[in-house]
Formats: sequence, C-alpha cells, structure tokens
Amino acid sequence: MSNTISFHSQLLTKIERDVLDSLLSDSPDRKTFSSDEILRTVFVNYRLDNGVPKGLRLTNFGNKILAKHYQHYKYLIEDEINNLVFVSLDKLMKWPYYLGTRNNHVVFYNEEDAAWFRLNGNKITNYVESI
Repeated sequence: MSNTISFHSQLLTKIERDVLDSLLSDSPDRKTFSSDEILRTVFVNYRLDNGVPKGLRLTNFGNKILAKHYQHYKYLIEDEINNLVFVSLDKLMKWPYYLGTRNNHVVFYNEEDAAWFRLNGNKITNYVESI
C-alpha cells in the first residue's frame, strides 16, 4: 500500500479489538486508549511525521496480534543485526515486519519481502542492500 495513513488506519480497524481486549484485561479501571496509543503498543518505531503515521517495525505484542490475522513468514537471521539494518528497514519497508533481536529471527507480513530475504541467503544485511 502506498498510502501510509490509509495503511495504519486499515490495520487498526482490523486489529483494534484484539489489542484493546489485551490492554483492558490488564487495566481494571477500563481506561480508554487513543488510536496513537494503540499503534504505539503495536509498532516499536511508530511516530507522527507532520501528522503522517510512520514506522512498521512490530513490537513482540504487535507481532503476536498480527500473526492471528495475517499470513506471515518467519526466518532465522544468519548474520548480525546492526544499526544500519534498523535505519534502512525503517526507511524502506512498506509492510509490517518483526525483528527478534534475542533469538535472531525476522517475521515478514509480505510474501515478496520474505522471498527477497531468502534469495539473499537469510542475511539481513544483504536483504537491506537489495531493497
């Protein structure tokens, strides 16, 4: 999807109930959450840039929620995740992704991203250079 605002809004519509159910189960006072607060629980790098939502790197929580709703592709990463990888993925990714830094794995929510990662030998630095 080329329209990031539309993407975040559409995604929120699909997962909002699951996110709220999880958040409210931990909140006995039934607090309300804004769309921005919900998206910040789903994306590590979520931010507004001149009012436009940015950032598609999922939190562990966000990855679990999206995995319930969407097809996903999980792979072990064969090399080190460095800062260039984080910055490049933040700038270039068009679909949500999850980087598991403790156990070196990546989860893609787009088949094309998954294919390019495999074609680059499951090496995240090679994948970043190819996109």
